[in-house]
Amino acid sequence: MSSNWLVTGHPNEDHVQWSMNGGFFLASERWSRVVRTLCKDVLFAWSETHEIGTIVPVFRKFGQHVAFVGFPLTSDPIDKLEDQDLQSLILKLQKEHGIRLARVARGNRNQLDSPHQTARRDFWISDLASWKPGKRLRRDLKYAGRKSAGLLITPYLADPEAAYRLYTSTLKAHGAKPRYTNEYFHALAAADQSAQDVAALSAIDKSKNLVAFAIMVRHGKWAYYLHGAANEVGRKASVSDLLLESIIEKARDLGCKRFSMMASPWNQPGLCNYKSKWCNQSGLATTFDQGTGLIGKVMSAASFIMRRKERKYAEKFK
Repeated sequence: MSSNWLVTGHPNEDHVQWSMNGGFFLASERWSRVVRTLCKDVLFAWSETHEIGTIVPVFRKFGQHVAFVGFPLTSDPIDKLEDQDLQSLILKLQKEHGIRLARVARGNRNQLDSPHQTARRDFWISDLASWKPGKRLRRDLKYAGRKSAGLLITPYLADPEAAYRLYTSTLKAHGAKPRYTNEYFHALAAADQSAQDVAALSAIDKSKNLVAFAIMVRHGKWAYYLHGAANEVGRKASVSDLLLESIIEKARDLGCKRFSMMASPWNQPGLCNYKSKWCNQSGLATTFDQGTGLIGKVMSAASFIMRRKERKYAEKFK
């Protein structure tokens, strides 16, 4: 059955009401304002058949239009669609909007669905209502409470520019390239002030310098831990543990059933271990690229080759 997709530059009224009523922030017009700081444009896809929607950011790569079906991932309820429904959306994007490459990123998978995908490690809490810290985590939280006693925790992103600097320095320390911008963090801070589906926490010292931060968004019954970082003072005090515990409690208060800590690179075992102490489920976050036309197919093939190491790790994952 066709999903009867409507793809437009602005969300229709059904899309707006659905995202607001269900708390589907990652499919909302409010989230699109944040994403627009990163890309050329944002489209809105609405399935009249299933009465669900998503945003479709359009990036430029090598002069071509590359679309993400959802950002940073598709998420529920789009993830529950049959493959043919997603295919009909991708074909519409390619035929009517000049998209050369469409990318579908899905979290919380148990295995690669096809040989044409790649994946990273993913971590999540499957039942927030029954979740509680384990023995190791309780010990770490007590330590963090003692060491962070001189820090002030604020229920907002205290300094977006400082948060961006912490984010970039953390990625560079691991040899990774920053994906997000200073403008993006300012837009996230604005979204935190205007939308209950966004929650940010900051730790600041006595001089009002940002020591650490954490940002979460609610999307339906899922909560996604988008960003977090700490400077050397914050790391020594383990204040990120206190922020994350509070973020999880906030997700529970918002009615979320599951909490995702998102994907991590295979070459960062320390980060994977950190997420493991919080989460009771581990799996894969998969990525699938589909190109159209000669250029799109070349781009898809190049992406497939570049991600071969990730794919090998994923194929061995159990």
